[in-house]
Amino acid sequence: MGKRRGKFDGWGVFLAVAALGLFVGAIIEGPQWGWTSWPILGALAASIALAALFLAWERRVASPLLDLSLFRARGVAACSSAIGVAFFSLFGFTFAITIYFQAVRGYSALQAGLAILPFAVVMGACSPLAPVLARKIGPGRCIPAGMALMSIGFLIVSFADATNPYWAVMVPAMIFMAMGLALAQGPATDIILSASPSDEIGVASGVNDSIREVGGTIGVAVLGSILTHVYREQLRAALPAGASYGQEAGESIMAAQQVAAGLPEPAAQALRMASSDAFLSALHLNCLVLTGLTLLASFLITFTFARQGAR
Repeated sequence: MGKRRGKFDGWGVFLAVAALGLFVGAIIEGPQWGWTSWPILGALAASIALAALFLAWERRVASPLLDLSLFRARGVAACSSAIGVAFFSLFGFTFAITIYFQAVRGYSALQAGLAILPFAVVMGACSPLAPVLARKIGPGRCIPAGMALMSIGFLIVSFADATNPYWAVMVPAMIFMAMGLALAQGPATDIILSASPSDEIGVASGVNDSIREVGGTIGVAVLGSILTHVYREQLRAALPAGASYGQEAGESIMAAQQVAAGLPEPAAQALRMASSDAFLSALHLNCLVLTGLTLLASFLITFTFARQGAR
């Protein structure tokens, strides 16, 4: 007779959605409302409180939405962190680089999609090799190596501009990112799944997928907010004082291009260049943040596995 199913954790779902929704909403609206405004600070404080309530509830409920005992197994917390950081970085970067291809390089939506295709190709080619490499050198070395490779890719893009050859900059960067993600996520997923009893493998798989989605969602929110904030500040400094179109152009680089289409040519060209430079400054900062984050994750995961005596 199969294992009896537990009750649906309705309160866990409510607390998790509320905490994540408030946090993501505050991060997205931060540049618009101001980071020190009461609505933003209040939403952030409420999201932290709800997250704490969620964790407390999950510890005491009989059938938790998130089985926290899974994270006590050796290597699971480190691997979960690696997956969270990897997808935080990937989703946030993809959001920004798609805008870069269309607004800065002038690609169509189809061309922008095709421009990201090398990432998927390399990812598909390297994913089957990751478990083999992990068996040879150990996941404690394979996963940090993957995070370090991702950091190299982000660092390369931090030097990109509007005229860099695509094949000389973007393709090598995406190769490093895809190789790194493949090396990190495959072995990390294996450790998470193997830490769960065979009759609860679905729970471990759900936790793994949730970490990816939550990491990616927060990545888009955080990096999108950094992108918006830096773009607005840089564009405001570059435009003539009192320019009537400054606020509208500061909404996004796409909005700036629409505004430029209705201006006389000298002013339109100046706005296009200013918005492009402002966006590139924001993109470079995002990539440097991701470089530091993935490199830090690589060091911390290496230290964690070494401390646990895992190879």
